[in-house]
Amino acid sequence: MSVGLSDLQMVSRKLRYLSLEAHDRGLRPDELFGNTQQRRDLLRDAETTTDLSYRDAIECAIGRLGDPALGLAVGARQPATSYGLLGLGFLSCGTLADVLAMGATYLPLAEPTARCRIEVAGDGSISVVESATGSSAVDAFVVDRTFASALRVGRDTTKTGFTPRRVEFDRPRPGNADVYESHFGVPVIFGASRNALHIGSAERALPIPTADGWTCAAVTARLDERLAKTAGEADIAVRLSAHVAAALPEMRPLSTHARALAMSERTLRRRLDEAGTSYSLVVESVRQKLVADLLPQQQLSLTSIAMRAGYGDDRSLRRAVQRWYGRSPNEVRRSLAAAYQRG
Repeated sequence: MSVGLSDLQMVSRKLRYLSLEAHDRGLRPDELFGNTQQRRDLLRDAETTTDLSYRDAIECAIGRLGDPALGLAVGARQPATSYGLLGLGFLSCGTLADVLAMGATYLPLAEPTARCRIEVAGDGSISVVESATGSSAVDAFVVDRTFASALRVGRDTTKTGFTPRRVEFDRPRPGNADVYESHFGVPVIFGASRNALHIGSAERALPIPTADGWTCAAVTARLDERLAKTAGEADIAVRLSAHVAAALPEMRPLSTHARALAMSERTLRRRLDEAGTSYSLVVESVRQKLVADLLPQQQLSLTSIAMRAGYGDDRSLRRAVQRWYGRSPNEVRRSLAAAYQRG
C-alpha cells in the first residue's frame, strides 16, 4: 500500500508522523481519521488545528491500532527538522541544555495537550512532563511521544548517541515494560510520582555543532509570538468544552454557553471560527472523549453510555462511533479495553 501525495499534504505537522506510523501498520489516513468531514476538521493546517481536534485524532489512532506504546514509535520517527521553526531553534542552540529549555518552553506548540518544566539539580536536570486530557490512554501517548521525541532530537542536534540517565512514568508498570526499557536503553521506573526524564550534567553540556546565536534569538522571538497566539485561540475552545462536558447529558444551546462565558452568542461563534473550530465540533469532541472513556467499562451498556453522552438512543451512539472510528462500538470497546489493560 502506498501513501498518495495528496494524503500527505492533507496531514498537518502535528499529525503527520502519527499518520505515517499508522500507514506502516496498514492504515491509510482516511481509514485512521474517519469520514471526509472529520478529516477536514482534523487534518487542517497546523497553525489552526485546535488541541481538541488533535486529541480526537490520537484517540482515533489508539482505538484503531490498539497499541499502548504507540507514542514511543511516533516520537522516535520525528527528527528535529520535523518541528519546523521550533526545529530550527533546536539546531541553533548552543548546548543540549539550551535545546531542553527551548523544548520545555515551547512544548505547547508541538504537543498542545502537554506541559513541561525543568528542575536543575547539582548533577544534571529533570524534565517533568504533564498531560491532562482526561483520557489515560491519550495522556500516556502524549508523555511517551514527548520523551521519545526528546531522545531523537537530542541525538539529532548533538550528533551523538545521547541517552538520559533514567526515565520515570507515573502510571503502573505495564505488561510491555520491556518495550520501554529497550527503547530508552536505561532504567525505566513505573509507578513513580511523576513523568520525568533525568539528564546528566555531562549530557546537558554537549555542544550543538550547528549553533548560531543570531538565528536562535530570531527564532525565539517568533516562537514567543506563536505561543501567545496559540494560547489565545485554544483558550476559548477549551473553556467551551468544559461547559459542554459539565452540562452533559443535557445539550444546551450555544446562547446558554455564551452567557456563561460572559459574551454574546455572535462573539462566541466568531471566536470559535477564529480558532478554527465550531460549536458542533466542540460538542462532537466532548462526546467522543466521554464515549472513549466509557466504552472500556464493560459493566456499562451501550444504552447507558448513549444517555450519558447526550444521545437519544444507542442507535445514535452506534452511528457516531462508526463515524469516528469506522468500526462498531463493540469492536472499539474490545480494542480500547485491551489497550488500557496492556498500557
